[in-house]
Amino acid sequence: MGDLSEILNIVDKDKRLLLLILTSRGKHFCTGMDISGIEDTEAMMGRTDFFARLLPQIEDLPVPVLAAVRGNAFGGGFELALACDMIIASEKANFCFPEPALGACPPFGAMRLAELAGRIRAKEIVKKGPVAIQMIKAAMNRHIGGSDMAYWQGTALSARASQDFEEGVKAFFAGKAPQFKGR
Repeated sequence: MGDLSEILNIVDKDKRLLLLILTSRGKHFCTGMDISGIEDTEAMMGRTDFFARLLPQIEDLPVPVLAAVRGNAFGGGFELALACDMIIASEKANFCFPEPALGACPPFGAMRLAELAGRIRAKEIVKKGPVAIQMIKAAMNRHIGGSDMAYWQGTALSARASQDFEEGVKAFFAGKAPQFKGR
């Protein structure tokens, strides 16, 4: 993803470009981050900080940005697509936020999804994990009228400190359904 940030810097400066198309060479658009180190809060916050800079960088480009999605756009991949001005999806495209099933919160994506699909539909899409849902709901409702990325980053960190997050991660790696308790 660091390469993408560098490409965006070039696109931002090249006045000859009229459109940027984000797509993939492989079977999937983007399946999000490798969650094998998800228990490392410091590393995860580094990734969250990176996305907090990357996604607005996409939104702030002077040219329209099109996400051409085939295959899966999960987690950060879904957030990446939502940062674009337009999404064109193949019939086999799948979009999802797996974070709430882990007891975590998809910071940027839920906020953007609420803007694009409406708060009610966005809440239906991310409806797993009681603590994550409470935080997503509060952040979506807070977002009405303006963007507050610092609030979202704090929300993501709070979700990661919850017992539900620990349970979600443990269940995921055990191949079992999480037993969330709303704490």
